[in-house]
This record gives sequence, C-alpha cells and structure tokens, in this order.
Amino acid sequence: LQISTAQETGPPVYPYLNSGVFIGSGKAIYDVLDRLNVYRIPKRHNDQGLLTERYLRNPGKEMLLDVRAELFQSLFRATMHLEVVKGVAFNKITGTTPMVLHGNGGVNFDSLATALSHHGIKG
Repeated sequence: LQISTAQETGPPVYPYLNSGVFIGSGKAIYDVLDRLNVYRIPKRHNDQGLLTERYLRNPGKEMLLDVRAELFQSLFRATMHLEVVKGVAFNKITGTTPMVLHGNGGVNFDSLATALSHHGIKG
C-alpha cells in the first residue's frame, strides 16, 4: 500500500500514520486489511492503532507515509503550516501543495475558512 513515494533523508516533518485516508490499488489495500483480519476486529477497536502497529513492524514494506504532505495534509496542529497561494493550499514548512486536506479532531475550521475567503475562494 503506497501512500506516497516521498521519503525524506532527514527527520520527517509528519512522521505519524493517519488512517483517515490511504491510497493504493484495491488489491494492495485489501491485502493489508486482510492481514489485519479486519473482519474479526470489534467496531470499537482503534483502526489507526492497528495500522500503525503493522507499519512499525514492516516500515516501508507494505505502506509508505507521506511525511512531507505532498498528497495529504492532516490539519491537526498544522493549520499554521499552511497558507493559500494562488488559490492553492501551500505548506510553508515542506514547500508542498497537498491535494487533500484532512480536518481531523480538534481542527479550527473557522481559521481555514477565513484564510480561504481572504483569497477569493468562496462557495
């Protein structure tokens, strides 16, 4: 399961797995989920914890993390890393323009909406 082919040589900016989004072929995703026996996991179980454990057992083998937010940007504790440039979210830390913004728990959407509206991006 490849999330991004971008791996840094130094410490990653975003080193943590986020199970909110994953990208890969249907077969690759199925294979990882099947190895986790997701069919037998209680609904209350932590999917992110299970995927993280699997990743840490086999780093870089089944999954790669987008450690520079090239495709995927989790907004939790990271909205200050972003600015809008020519109508696109730009990560000031990594110099990337992530395609997916994930508003996970604790995100202040007011600040994001305000930033977007100041650049003429409205519904």
